[in-house]
Formats: sequence, C-alpha cells, structure tokens
Amino acid sequence: MKFSFVLALIATLSSVQGQIITDFNVHSRDITPVVGRGYSTITGKFYTSCMSVETEQDTTVDFDVFFTEYTDSSDAAAALSGKIRQYASYDIVRDRIYGLLGSNTSPIESTWNGQAMHMLTLTMAIDRYFETIEDDGDTEIDEDALDMLETGGILEFFHACGPYYVNSLRKSSEITSMYTYYSPNMKGNVMYNYAIKQRLMGYQATRRAFAFDTNALIETVAYGLDIGAAGGILAYDSYDDFHMVMETAFESFKNPSCGVVRQIELVPYTTQDDFELAVRTARIIDVPTLDARGRQRYSRNGKEDLACNTEIEEKCTIVDGTRLKRASYTCIATCADGCNPLSTCTPMMGASYSLEMRRFNLIQNGDFLLQIDLNLRNEYLFLNKFQNCLQALMEMGDSEDQKELINKSDFTTSATVEQLRMRLAFGTVCPDSSSCSLSANTNYNNSAGYLLTQYRLHVMRYANLYVTPCLLELQGDYMGIFGGNMQFAHWTEYPACNKFECALPGHYWPPSATTCTNNTASMNSLQATVDQYCMPNLRSIVG
Repeated sequence: MKFSFVLALIATLSSVQGQIITDFNVHSRDITPVVGRGYSTITGKFYTSCMSVETEQDTTVDFDVFFTEYTDSSDAAAALSGKIRQYASYDIVRDRIYGLLGSNTSPIESTWNGQAMHMLTLTMAIDRYFETIEDDGDTEIDEDALDMLETGGILEFFHACGPYYVNSLRKSSEITSMYTYYSPNMKGNVMYNYAIKQRLMGYQATRRAFAFDTNALIETVAYGLDIGAAGGILAYDSYDDFHMVMETAFESFKNPSCGVVRQIELVPYTTQDDFELAVRTARIIDVPTLDARGRQRYSRNGKEDLACNTEIEEKCTIVDGTRLKRASYTCIATCADGCNPLSTCTPMMGASYSLEMRRFNLIQNGDFLLQIDLNLRNEYLFLNKFQNCLQALMEMGDSEDQKELINKSDFTTSATVEQLRMRLAFGTVCPDSSSCSLSANTNYNNSAGYLLTQYRLHVMRYANLYVTPCLLELQGDYMGIFGGNMQFAHWTEYPACNKFECALPGHYWPPSATTCTNNTASMNSLQATVDQYCMPNLRSIVG
C-alpha cells in the first residue's frame, strides 16, 4: 500500500488541520458560502450547515486606492499584468481595453477620427479578515447531525454535512472607474492624465476645461456594495455625482456584512471533540501483527507459535480478532486449563493505530464517497432528463415532425423533431424524413434496442458493480466500531474501491468487464445531444 502511504504523507496536514480555498466555487453567485456550512474539497460543493455556531466579525481590513494608466501597447500589457490583476474588475478592464481595439492588439492602434485611445482606471477596494466562528469552546455539531454519527451513520453524515465545515470567510468590496479618452498624441496627454486623477480624487482646482473632455467617457463597475449605504447613489452625470458615488462606496465598505466572498477557511470535523467521541477515534486500538499471508500471528507461553494459526483455521472462526466457537470446539481463551491447546494462544499486537492517520482516513474516505456519489447522482439526473426528453418527443404529433428545435448551445444549427426522436430512441442519424420512421426501425418493438434501455443498464452496472460494493466495504465495522473501516484504511486499500477509473467522472463499466473505462464516443455524443436539445423547444414557438 505504498501509494496510499504517500498520499497520506502529502495530505495529512491539510486533512487534520485547516486549509484555505480560493476557486470558482467560492466565487460563484449560485451558492452561498456561510460559516458553519459543510464542504467537500474533491467535489467542490457545499453541503448542509451542521454546526451550531456563533460568528464574530473581526473589523481588521486592508484598504487600497490606486490608479492604473494604459497609454501605449507596452504600458497596457505591463499594467494588465500588475496590481489590477488581483482584483475582480480585472476581467472587465481587460475586456474593455481590448474590446475597443477590434482586431487590433494594442490600445494605441485603436483610433477615433485619427486619434489614439487612452485609458486610466481608479480602483478603491477593501478586504475584510475575517468573519469567523467564535473561539469560546461552545462550538459543536448540530444535535440531529450528531445523532447520525452516534447511531453509526457516518456515511449519511458525510453525505449531508461534507467532511469539512467553513470556519471563516474573507470578503472584499471594490469599485473601479474606467476613464477613456482620445488624443492625437500616441502616448496620451501627460497634463490631461494628471488632471483626470485630480478630478477623480475631488480636487476642485483642477477642473479647468480640456479639449479632450468632449470625447471622454467614465464607466464604473462595483462588487460587494451595500446599495443603500448612507442613502448614496451609484449613477452620475457629472464629477460631483461621481464623487458621491465614491463616497457611497466608501460608506458601504464600513458595513462588515457586505462583500463578495473571496476565500474560505475549511476545518475538518475531526477537530471537534463531539465528532471524535461519536466515531470513537479517541479509543486506542492496537494493530494486529500479521504474517506474510495476512493472518493474525499468535504467541503461546511467551513465544510465537505457528500451530495456533493451524488450529484456529481448522476449528475456529475469527471475527474482529475474537475466536468464536465452531462445531462444539471451544475456541475462547477463557476456558479452563486443558480445555484445548488454543486456550493459551494469545494474539500478537503491534503499536496502536495512529490517531492522526485515523483522522486522515476518515476525511479522505468521506471526500471520496462524495465524489462517487456525485458521479452516480449525475448519471441518474442525466438518465431522468434523457427519458423525459424522449417521452416529450414521442408525444409530439405528426404535424410537428418537420419542425425545427432550438439548439441551446449553438443557435446556428438545429434538428427536426423527427430527427431528434430517432437520434434519442435508437442512435440513428437521419439525413432526411424518409429514413426517420420509428416503426420502420428494426428495434421498434424491442425495448433492449432503445438507447434509453442501454444507458439505464450502463448506470446500473456502475451502481451495482462499483458503488454498492465499495460502500459496503467502507462502512464495515472494525474492532467493534460502527463503520470502523472508514478509519483504519484509506479507500485505495480496499479492493472494491481502489479502481481509480471508476472514481473519475466520464467513465463507465462495460458489460463483462472487470473495471471502468472512458465513456465511448457515442456516449459522449448522446450526452451532448441531450444537453443541446432537451427539453425540446420548437423554434417556431420560441421565435
């Protein structure tokens, strides 16, 4: 098991302590990161909030105000790779600059009436550290979630709560104004650039007129603001209004509840005392000493005695290291002297299982279970969408067969109802209506010939041959601990789970195979077709 041991060495620290996450899932507007909510680092998804927490909002902040100038091609490239790059407005500023260029590659090549374009940006931003769980010793797992653990439902707990919870959030707010003008000078006008900066910062003495004012444009983008802050405004048609917008943003920055989540700190549940008590990781478990065949080694009278194994194999059943009675043969060590030779056989034990390794296995196995659960759930969701789409196509009448359907990913191409019906029913690509008859297909009255049936069997094989055996092996009891297998070995050490291909999305279990392989081209094509057209919408109705 060298591979899993290397994994353990690499990941133990992050799995047992905390880690910082900054990725698309944290920034997505489709989810709400909340302190105490569950999270999986493998699936990148949030789960139920299973922590009873009180939060505190630390007012420690970083505040930044800076200008960025884009005057020629080299300056623009350098500026875009500089300080502005770490802020949310970077993408909009970059797209704005190069969007004005058309097919050109540098700002100085974009002209208006023979004049070159120039841009300055003013960015004001604040970072807040942190909204976090109060460190007063009262933080605990929610009572309902704890009940699942105490009744042996560790798999159910991870499915509901994830292996980690959000311990703290870092939020930020920012506002960036883009000032664009055109000048006959390819490098821009130095005095005008200086005047713009003074104007944007609110200095009255610099408001004398410039010829460039007639073609100037100010655009503003903002993130994480309180739009009701101080009764302010976010629209403007003068410099005075612009300054009020900046004041509104600054007042909003003072609200600790506002901001876009930029970073989350994750902590595994194994750091919680009530979790460890429920799953019994605090219980010291000795490691059985095994021989080369993986059998328990025994000693008698202070020395290893190989005969013990032979006698136990012949007469006794071993369950969790305990010798049980079989065929009226006493196998327990507590019987009277002379009862049988096994009464003096003692299991040989090594060092205790590492507590840190048990915690690591719990979190890693929990994350892994969520990944294969997500794989299977996505397959079921696709199968349901596939079935509903095909049913809708079957219910459409003959009068609609030649009507075009909306392609949701490419509006320049489409398929008719009849063509999509045959594609989803049998995988048939119909060049024209004469070859698109359902009843003419040889599989019309044979359910096994339908793609829906074949795909359902593909999903069932994955569930029955991989997911179910793996779950049963992982949730097995060990050393008298419910679900103890989750603690005492990594999923890569269990034969039913360590088929790496099956743990990856985009793989399936072929008929008569012993493991998973990549989805076939036809399967990928089917999934793409369903994503493009389902549920079916007629172009004539939408248009």
